[in-house]
Amino acid sequence: ELWASQVTEEFDWAGLVAWTNGRPCTRIERGDPPGPDLRAWTGDAGLAPAITAEAGRLPGAGEVAVVPVGDGGAPFCRAFDLLRQAGHPEDPLIRLLPPRVEPRLLAGDPLVLRLPPQADPAYVRVDYFTADGGVVHLWPKGADAAPVPAGEERLLGDPAGGSWLLVTPPFGREMVLALRSPEPLALRDRPYAEPAAAYLDALEGALAEGRATASVIVIETAPRPADG
Repeated sequence: ELWASQVTEEFDWAGLVAWTNGRPCTRIERGDPPGPDLRAWTGDAGLAPAITAEAGRLPGAGEVAVVPVGDGGAPFCRAFDLLRQAGHPEDPLIRLLPPRVEPRLLAGDPLVLRLPPQADPAYVRVDYFTADGGVVHLWPKGADAAPVPAGEERLLGDPAGGSWLLVTPPFGREMVLALRSPEPLALRDRPYAEPAAAYLDALEGALAEGRATASVIVIETAPRPADG
């Protein structure tokens, strides 16, 4: 991989995942340079010191960034809690391009997402949770999408590839969710955009029936400052 996590082999990743899964409304992911080695998002700001302390207790954790998502974390809290049924991959399933220390985008910025190559073929879903309580399903484009072959990457929103995903209102805290599964999850025939609550209802059932791993990126979107 072009960007490898700086956490050492001695780091107890599984132990931290188990600890985090025991706390409500929290999700932790491996990071990528130039950002922190681990990034945790939580809807409970009071948990931030405990997450930092727990990660710091484990040797080799590297730099840990804990970000409260605010406002009770909705709809992030429910998504994070549902994702306890999904595994944490060793490396992120999705990445922002270019990589950023802080995942913050301004109006008009392109949202470019990279799905890194994986060792085995798998079905992949990418969902974008918007600041107004909706969700847009970015990938797959069709109801009968084929699995992504082993060793292949996907770029979403890459202008060089003839597609654009641009940051537009509403602005605020938003989230990208990537799901990877050996078999298709029971989430076919969803509308391109829908209320997040309706999708999370469906996701709860799909994760109960099928095996999946998941990665999230929580980003902050904002208006572009006026010139001068």
